[in-house]
Amino acid sequence: MPKPSIFNPAGMLRSSNRSSDVENIYHALIQAYCGSGPTMGPLATFDMTPGGHFEATVYAKARSLARARSAVERAGNQRNPLKARDLLPSLEKDYGAVPSQTTNLGQRRANVAAKRLLPNGGMPWNIAAQLRAELGAAFLGYYPAHALGDTTVEPASPETSAQVNTTTVVPKWLQILDPVVQTGIPWAVAYGMLDPSLSLTPALVGDVVMVQGESSLLAERVTISSVGAETVYGVTYPTLTATFANAHDIGASVSTANWPVQWSAARTALIVVSAPTVYNVAIRAQVHAIMTAVAREVDQWAIVEGAAGTFPTIAVPATTATFVLDSAPLTAYTVTPSY
Repeated sequence: MPKPSIFNPAGMLRSSNRSSDVENIYHALIQAYCGSGPTMGPLATFDMTPGGHFEATVYAKARSLARARSAVERAGNQRNPLKARDLLPSLEKDYGAVPSQTTNLGQRRANVAAKRLLPNGGMPWNIAAQLRAELGAAFLGYYPAHALGDTTVEPASPETSAQVNTTTVVPKWLQILDPVVQTGIPWAVAYGMLDPSLSLTPALVGDVVMVQGESSLLAERVTISSVGAETVYGVTYPTLTATFANAHDIGASVSTANWPVQWSAARTALIVVSAPTVYNVAIRAQVHAIMTAVAREVDQWAIVEGAAGTFPTIAVPATTATFVLDSAPLTAYTVTPSY
């Protein structure tokens, strides 16, 4: 923030380390009247002593011209959703952007900017242009899987996939009563019927079950390795033991039924931002506002951290791929299916 001075009067302050318009115009006028010094130039006879009549006149002209320039610049900004302030409510009305009580100025501007681009549709170039305009140097690239050919489907053939199908004739519908907090080792959890009003159908060793199939991120098939029981406060619960790859919540479903799930990365997009930006809550909210307004209804996206020439490991259903980020080839990265 510049320090208040005669060249930064009230109403002319802005967050910048550059010289103010008042100062720049003042020195330009001095140069015009006196050349490079008070004894040089055809009009060097003007007295530029600070506080003198002519010097004060030059200063007043500099302030007037700077204020006029500021007014013109401010007026022009009202047409730009990313800079508008006075006419931002009018732009919101024009483009149908309704702010909430908790929406800040940056988010309101991002909403209007996204609405303005909406007629162009959710095309990759349109989305990338808006993200670049909003985030500036923090935006590293936009990776739309469908546009770059990374349209992996998981599982590829659900009708024959072991992830989906079992050999159970009459399925069991259970739920776990303990959380799964340790992965990669045998873990025992208490379980009960998914519908508590029904009599218990016990889990058996060797049962292949879908755990938390209601969550596309946590769903997985596991094989029950052992069964048992535990007593808590005088109540005995049956338990099942399996080696889980994912953590699971209390109440997660456990079923031996076929689970007709197929996950496609065709509508998945990755928005790559710089390391500090990925943790900025306000900027993440702006990105989500842009994507909500511009992206198609079926699109999914994730804000991820990246740097030029690198990319992190991300858990989305796809395979190893080399892709293009803003037309600059990056290194291959690996993504892991959820189950």
